[in-house]
Amino acid sequence: AAALAAAERGITFASARALDRAGRVTTAVLSAHGTLTEGTPEVVEGHAIGGDDAAALERMVLLAAAIESESSHPIARAITAHAAGKELPTVRRVAAVPGRGMRATGPDGELVLVGNRQLLLDEGTSVAVVEADVQRAEGRGLSVVFVASEARARAWLALRDEIRPGARAAVQRLIDLDVEVLVLSGDHRGTVEALSRGVDVDNVKAELAPEERVAEVRRLRDVGGRVCVIGRPDLDRDVLGAADVPVQLGAAGAPESERGVSLATDDLRDASAALWIARAASRDALRASIGAIAARAQPRAVR
Repeated sequence: AAALAAAERGITFASARALDRAGRVTTAVLSAHGTLTEGTPEVVEGHAIGGDDAAALERMVLLAAAIESESSHPIARAITAHAAGKELPTVRRVAAVPGRGMRATGPDGELVLVGNRQLLLDEGTSVAVVEADVQRAEGRGLSVVFVASEARARAWLALRDEIRPGARAAVQRLIDLDVEVLVLSGDHRGTVEALSRGVDVDNVKAELAPEERVAEVRRLRDVGGRVCVIGRPDLDRDVLGAADVPVQLGAAGAPESERGVSLATDDLRDASAALWIARAASRDALRASIGAIAARAQPRAVR
């Protein structure tokens, strides 16, 4: 009955065991971008560092787009789209730094970095001169990407990724199930807290590299909880794999995990519905079992 009710919403439990585990979840971990948000960011601001030189900003944007065109990450696509129709400079030796950004060799042989604070700090490049402005943007829920060359921060871009419709209602349903909700992200804490406030979540872990997000999910499991991770298989594969119950958004046609839940849509409300259906099924099964045991325990009539 639970499987049929779930199927009507495009929810698939990989097995009876997956259904049972989903009904016992105590903690739900949400990835920020692509789960809590739409996952389609767009560049809404651009600022040169060290002056208001529009030409300098343009050069940095085109340089960043040339580097990011080598990546399929949503932020990379947003930066590339921002420079659409313009001639991009030639870059070489483009390499991704997981959870941090991209690095490459520029047209003049210079090292170019496109990414978050930590990427620049790891290379000895400070962003202190614009920290106050950047924090204000992050406090509005914007994600910030820096562009640096020749060991100097040259520009920063602010990107907006809208919260998914129904995300707040989905989170409230999880809370009503007495499930603790946690948001994990590699973004700066100010951005993650602003996004999370919009859906009434106070518990966040930010500025985490991909392997640190996996470690956090494993830690939650080690302290005795039954952990569900809600995310996209294309963006959150490793974190999903670390969960007791991986719930994959937009996973129609994807190989189903032996212990997971797959959703035909990327609607967070369907993820919360999956846990609600599983919880109801577990509760009803328990009641039926208790009833059967009680019936057997009744004394038989003596003839």
